[in-house]
Amino acid sequence: MTSSSAKLAQNLDTLTHTTVFAYLVPLLLIALAYVLLRPGSWLAQPVGPFWKQVKTLRAGLIGSP
Repeated sequence: MTSSSAKLAQNLDTLTHTTVFAYLVPLLLIALAYVLLRPGSWLAQPVGPFWKQVKTLRAGLIGSP
């Protein structure tokens, strides 16, 4: 069984050596952070109905590691 640090290294290696994910993942994380920090922004408008339906969605996304 491999250690968790070895698994993390393998996952990071996969992400960094795949050109699509090398650019897409950081951009999606930045967009998610922007939506969470500015829920009234134009980028967050499509997510607005979910914020209203699921009251704990924003808190859950902020609190997730």
